Amino acid sequence: MEKRTFRYEKLKRCTCTLYMTETCNLNCVYCYEHIKGKDLMPLNIAQSGIKSTFERAKKEQIDYVEILFHGGEPFIAFQRIKDICEWLWAQE
Repeated sequence: MEKRTFRYEKLKRCTCTLYMTETCNLNCVYCYEHIKGKDLMPLNIAQSGIKSTFERAKKEQIDYVEILFHGGEPFIAFQRIKDICEWLWAQE
């Protein structure tokens, strides 16, 4: 059997970065972020961003789509991330 190697760097890819929240659980003295709101990204905005990323990927024949969760501390919005992932997994 032939051994195959996955070459990630050779794939055409695009990224959808979702800024989940500006909230952070730390108070670092070197933090560059001066505005720290408490809002979470609404589910429908995340869904819209993901859908448009996949539409672009289909149009441009992109091999790989990655979704990044970013923010102050994105895991503060863990339930929202879970909702987004469950919605995404239910898609075709």
